[in-house]
Amino acid sequence: MNAARYLNVDCVLHSEKSLAKSLSSLKDDVFILWDESLNGGSFIGLETNLVDTSGPEEDIAEFLRLFDSPSLLEALSKCQEKTFDIGFESGDSGDLVDVIISSDIVNKISELGFSI
Repeated sequence: MNAARYLNVDCVLHSEKSLAKSLSSLKDDVFILWDESLNGGSFIGLETNLVDTSGPEEDIAEFLRLFDSPSLLEALSKCQEKTFDIGFESGDSGDLVDVIISSDIVNKISELGFSI
Protein backbone atom coordinates (compact mmCIF):
# COMPACT_ATOMS: atom_id res chain seq x y z
CA MET A 1 0.00 0.00 0.00
CA ASN A 2 1.10 3.52 -0.77
CA ALA A 3 0.62 6.12 1.95
CA ALA A 4 -0.71 9.59 1.22
CA ARG A 5 2.04 12.19 1.18
CA TYR A 6 2.91 15.80 0.52
CA LEU A 7 4.41 16.46 -2.93
CA ASN A 8 5.04 20.15 -3.59
CA VAL A 9 3.66 23.67 -3.89
CA ASP A 10 3.00 25.27 -7.26
CA CYS A 11 2.89 29.05 -7.36
CA VAL A 12 0.32 30.07 -9.97
CA LEU A 13 0.31 33.66 -11.19
CA HIS A 14 -2.00 35.37 -13.67
CA SER A 15 -1.26 38.88 -14.86
CA GLU A 16 -2.38 41.14 -17.69
CA LYS A 17 1.29 41.71 -18.61
CA SER A 18 4.06 39.17 -19.02
CA LEU A 19 5.89 38.30 -15.82
CA ALA A 20 8.90 36.77 -17.60
CA LYS A 21 11.17 39.80 -17.18
CA SER A 22 10.18 40.35 -13.55
CA LEU A 23 10.74 36.69 -12.66
CA SER A 24 14.01 36.30 -14.59
CA SER A 25 16.01 37.00 -11.42
CA LEU A 26 14.60 33.77 -9.97
CA LYS A 27 15.81 31.52 -12.80
CA ASP A 28 18.30 29.68 -10.55
CA ASP A 29 15.82 29.27 -7.67
CA VAL A 30 12.60 28.13 -9.33
CA PHE A 31 11.46 25.69 -11.97
CA ILE A 32 9.01 27.16 -14.48
CA LEU A 33 6.23 24.64 -15.03
CA TRP A 34 4.49 26.68 -17.70
CA ASP A 35 4.53 30.22 -19.07
CA GLU A 36 1.61 30.84 -21.39
CA SER A 37 -0.23 33.73 -22.91
CA LEU A 38 -3.89 33.44 -22.02
CA ASN A 39 -6.64 35.85 -23.07
CA GLY A 40 -4.11 38.63 -23.55
CA GLY A 41 -2.43 37.99 -20.22
CA SER A 42 0.35 35.94 -18.72
CA PHE A 43 -0.29 32.66 -16.91
CA ILE A 44 2.76 31.16 -15.19
CA GLY A 45 3.35 28.26 -12.82
CA LEU A 46 6.46 27.87 -10.68
CA GLU A 47 7.96 25.40 -8.21
CA THR A 48 10.90 26.00 -5.93
CA ASN A 49 14.12 24.11 -6.55
CA LEU A 50 14.02 22.76 -3.01
CA VAL A 51 14.06 18.96 -2.82
CA ASP A 52 12.76 16.59 -0.16
CA THR A 53 10.81 19.21 1.75
CA SER A 54 8.71 17.78 4.55
CA GLY A 55 5.68 19.99 4.04
CA PRO A 56 4.22 22.98 2.23
CA GLU A 57 5.44 25.55 4.74
CA GLU A 58 9.06 25.09 3.60
CA ASP A 59 8.17 25.62 -0.05
CA ILE A 60 5.86 28.56 0.62
CA ALA A 61 8.45 30.19 2.90
CA GLU A 62 11.01 29.82 0.09
CA PHE A 63 8.66 31.52 -2.39
CA LEU A 64 8.04 34.33 0.11
CA ARG A 65 11.79 34.74 0.62
CA LEU A 66 12.41 34.81 -3.13
CA PHE A 67 9.60 37.31 -3.76
CA ASP A 68 10.89 39.73 -1.10
CA SER A 69 12.31 42.40 -3.39
CA PRO A 70 10.75 45.70 -4.45
CA SER A 71 10.60 44.80 -8.15
CA LEU A 72 9.05 41.38 -7.57
CA LEU A 73 6.58 42.70 -5.00
CA GLU A 74 5.48 45.35 -7.50
CA ALA A 75 5.02 42.73 -10.23
CA LEU A 76 3.04 40.52 -7.84
CA SER A 77 0.82 43.43 -6.82
CA LYS A 78 -0.36 43.69 -10.44
CA CYS A 79 -1.40 40.03 -10.68
CA GLN A 80 -5.10 39.21 -10.83
CA GLU A 81 -4.49 35.73 -9.44
CA LYS A 82 -1.82 34.56 -7.00
CA THR A 83 -2.20 31.03 -5.66
CA PHE A 84 -0.09 28.58 -3.73
CA ASP A 85 -1.43 25.24 -4.94
CA ILE A 86 -0.45 22.50 -2.48
CA GLY A 87 -0.04 19.08 -4.06
CA PHE A 88 -0.57 15.75 -2.33
CA GLU A 89 -0.44 12.18 -3.56
CA SER A 90 -3.51 10.42 -2.21
CA GLY A 91 -2.06 6.93 -1.95
CA ASP A 92 -4.27 3.92 -1.40
CA SER A 93 -3.86 3.26 2.31
CA GLY A 94 -6.57 5.57 3.60
CA ASP A 95 -4.08 7.45 5.79
CA LEU A 96 -4.58 11.14 6.49
CA VAL A 97 -1.96 13.77 5.78
CA ASP A 98 -1.89 16.59 8.30
CA VAL A 99 0.15 19.69 7.56
CA ILE A 100 0.60 22.80 9.62
CA ILE A 101 1.28 26.22 8.19
CA SER A 102 2.35 28.70 10.85
CA SER A 103 0.45 31.91 11.51
CA ASP A 104 3.52 33.93 10.42
CA ILE A 105 3.44 32.30 6.99
CA VAL A 106 -0.36 32.58 6.73
CA ASN A 107 -0.13 36.30 7.60
CA LYS A 108 2.53 36.91 4.94
CA ILE A 109 0.47 34.96 2.37
CA SER A 110 -2.49 37.16 3.20
CA GLU A 111 -0.45 40.39 3.10
CA LEU A 112 0.68 39.58 -0.44
CA GLY A 113 -2.86 38.66 -1.54
CA PHE A 114 -2.20 34.97 -2.26
CA SER A 115 -4.79 32.27 -1.91
CA ILE A 116 -4.08 28.67 -1.01
